Amino acid sequence: TPAFAFDIYNTNSWTRTDVVLLSKEQSRTGDLVADEKGTVLPSQRLSTGQLAVIVSDIPPMSAKRIYVKEGKTDVRGNLSVSSSQLRNEFIAIGLDTITGAITNCAWDNMSFVEPPLGLNTFLYVRGKNPDSARSLSNVRVTMKEQGSVYSVLLVQGDAPGCSSYSSEIRMMTGLNRVDIVTTMDKLSVRDKEGIHIAFPFNVPGGKLRYDVADALVRPEAYQLVGACKNFFSVKSFVDISNDNRGITWATVDAPLIEIGRITA
Repeated sequence: TPAFAFDIYNTNSWTRTDVVLLSKEQSRTGDLVADEKGTVLPSQRLSTGQLAVIVSDIPPMSAKRIYVKEGKTDVRGNLSVSSSQLRNEFIAIGLDTITGAITNCAWDNMSFVEPPLGLNTFLYVRGKNPDSARSLSNVRVTMKEQGSVYSVLLVQGDAPGCSSYSSEIRMMTGLNRVDIVTTMDKLSVRDKEGIHIAFPFNVPGGKLRYDVADALVRPEAYQLVGACKNFFSVKSFVDISNDNRGITWATVDAPLIEIGRITA
């Protein structure tokens, strides 16, 4: 059976390691993936039919060619999963099965979560009073994907203001990040309302920065007197760091943030 070749491009200016998801059709040859040198790469067949492959150390502005072959990989990753926990060589994640929120996000045994709320907490405000915020009910946490290369915990629940809600907490071996994919089917509501997703990070003495077009902004420090502080427009990420540690929160589809509390 012939091998199918794919070129994986890194368009960033730094060396990158990441997961590549090949469709069922693209990976129909088999589950074995190797690079140009014949080195077998960590891979895992997912419940969707996709093949997850970890491609390491692609140089800046460059590419690597990988080959999908017949057979299965014997390369295992450093990822473990249970009913409410994910852990790889960098990060340990723990979920509250009642709220669906991330109550532990630890790096080197230091948690980045500031209680009482957890990360990725759903909050729905009907009207103008943020004290009336409601969260998920009837939460179900299940393992959508279970493997040493790629694992996913699926959080589902009844979300006020929505006809459906789900959030996938994804972790991969070899990557020092957690991917969160939250999907909501919003109900049509004509009254004033707001959905907020809380990320109460614990970084003592940390400075907050977010990016705009070709610049970084520190709220208060880089703002004019009287500037709007109810919400902030973000291009792609928010970083909170002190002299010793920090965390970067990247946003793909949510360009507005509030800092400290619900403000609008």
